Amino acid sequence: MEKDVRSKLWHIFAFLGLAWLYLLLASSQAMETWTRQTIGTNLSVFNTFLVMSLIVLSSVILLINLYSYSIFREVRYLLFTVLALLLTTLYGLQLLVRVEHVIKSPFSELVMTQLNIIIMISMLIILLAKLFFVRHDIYSKLPLRQVPVLLGMIVALLVVLYFVLRTGATFNNQWIMAILFLLIFSNILGYLIKYVSASDQYAESILFVGIVHLATFIYPPFGENLSGYTQLIASLMRVISLAFMSHAFYKHLFQSYLGQMVEADKAREAYTTNLEQLVEERTQRLKAANSILEEEIDSAKELQRSMMPAKDISYRAVSFVSENIACDKMSGDFFDIYDIDDHRVGMYILDVSGHGINAALMNIYCYHYIRSTSPLVKRYLGDKPSRNLLHLYQEFNKMGFPDEMHMVLLIAAYDMRSKRLTYCSGGLNGEPIVVHRSGEISRLNQSSGFPIVKMGEYFEPEYVDATIDLEAGDRIIFYTDGLVDVRQPFDMMEEDLLELMLRYADRPLSQLHEAINARIEPFRSDLVDDVSFIILEVEE
Repeated sequence: MEKDVRSKLWHIFAFLGLAWLYLLLASSQAMETWTRQTIGTNLSVFNTFLVMSLIVLSSVILLINLYSYSIFREVRYLLFTVLALLLTTLYGLQLLVRVEHVIKSPFSELVMTQLNIIIMISMLIILLAKLFFVRHDIYSKLPLRQVPVLLGMIVALLVVLYFVLRTGATFNNQWIMAILFLLIFSNILGYLIKYVSASDQYAESILFVGIVHLATFIYPPFGENLSGYTQLIASLMRVISLAFMSHAFYKHLFQSYLGQMVEADKAREAYTTNLEQLVEERTQRLKAANSILEEEIDSAKELQRSMMPAKDISYRAVSFVSENIACDKMSGDFFDIYDIDDHRVGMYILDVSGHGINAALMNIYCYHYIRSTSPLVKRYLGDKPSRNLLHLYQEFNKMGFPDEMHMVLLIAAYDMRSKRLTYCSGGLNGEPIVVHRSGEISRLNQSSGFPIVKMGEYFEPEYVDATIDLEAGDRIIFYTDGLVDVRQPFDMMEEDLLELMLRYADRPLSQLHEAINARIEPFRSDLVDDVSFIILEVEE
C-alpha cells in the first residue's frame, strides 16, 4: 500500500515537473530565440499542426468513450463523451483563429474569448459532477440511438450561444474568471485526493491534463497575448497530456474487457472442476442421442426409398429404368412411376431446394398429393398434367412451408395405345432428351412452366401441356440437374449424356442404366448434389 502511494506521488511530481518545464521553456528568451532561428517562418505551421493534433486526440477520446458507452452503458462514459465533444469544439475554435488569414473567421476576439470561457466552465462543472455524483458504476437508460441526438443538441446550444454573444451580450469578467479559477482548483484538488486515495486511471489522466492546462492557461498572465513560440510550447504540452489521457481511456477499455474475460474464466473453472467426468457423461448421452437420431434418419431413408419405384419396371408396351443417388443421408430428388389405368402410365420427377430431411419431407408431401385419391387429382392425372401442377401450386401455397422452400418438377403420362406422351413442366431444370430409333435427337422443351414456390398471394402461373408421339425403340431420359452439374466429381455434361444414349441405343436398356451408373459410382461419397434419372423405352 505504501509503495502504491509512493508511486502515485512520483507521478504527481512528474506532472508538476512537466508543468514547471513548460513555465521554464515559455519564459526562456534564449530558447525562444533558438526556436525562431531553427523553425523560422514555419512556426505558425507547426502551431497549426499541433492544434489539429489536439482536435484529433480529443476526437479519439470521444470515440473511445462513445464505444465504451455502447458496450457498458455506464453514465461516466456518457459524461466523458460530452466532455470530449466540448474539448474538440474548444480546439476547433482555436483552429479557426489560426486560419483566419486564409478563411475569414466569423468570430470576433471578444466573442471567441467568452465562448471559450463558457465551454471551459461547462467542462469543469461536468468534471465536478463526475467526481461527486458518479463515484460508482451507474447504468444509463439512454438508448444508444439517442446519444447522437444528445450530442447534436449540445452543438446546437453552442451555436445559439454564439449568436447571443454576437449580438453584443456580455458578462462580468471578474465574476466569470473567479468562478473559472474556483472550478479549476476544485477539480484539481478533488481529482488529486481521488487519485491518491483510490486507484483510478481516470483521476490520474484528468489530474495530468488539468495541471498542464492550468499551467498553459496562467502563463503568460491573463490578458497578455501569447507569442507564436509560447503557443507552440503550450500546444505541445497539451498534446502530450491528451495523448496520455487517450491512452488511459484506451487501456481502461481493454482492461474492462479483460475483467469480463477473467470473470468468465473463473466461471469456467468453477464449471469444469469435474470436467472429465462431466464431459464423459455428456459424451455418452450425446452418443446415445446421436445413435437414436442416426437410426431414425436411416428409417426415414428406408421409408423414402420404399416410396420410390423399382429400378426396373416393365409394362405391356413400355419399360423404365431409374436411379436415385443422394449426396446426403436423404435425397432432395424424388420420382415415381405408376399406372393410371389399363393403358396409361404416369410418372413425375422433381427436385426440392436443398437436400436432407427438410427436402425429403417435401418429397413425401408431393408423393401423397400425386398419389391422392382425390377426384380432382385423379380426373386430370393422365390427360391434363397442367391441371395437376396448378392444383399442386395452389395447395403448396396453403401449407405452412418456409418461404425459401421451392421445387421444380415434370409430370407426364404415356398412352400405350396411341404411343403419345403428354407432359407439363413446373420449371424442371433439365430438359428431357429424346433419342429416336432413327437416330434423331429431340428434347421435351415445349412446356417450361413456373416452379412451385410460395408466391400464391401475388401470382398464379399458367401451366401448358405438351405432347410428343413416339415409336417403338424410342428412348427418353428424364433427369435432375445433379446428373449434369459441373460441380459434380464424375464430370458429366449433357453432351456426355447424349453420347452415352447414342452409344447404347441398340443395346438393352439395362446396359445403358449400368453405363451411366458406372460413371457415377466411384464418386458416390463426394457428390455435391443429388442425382436422379428415369429412362423410358417404348416397346413394340
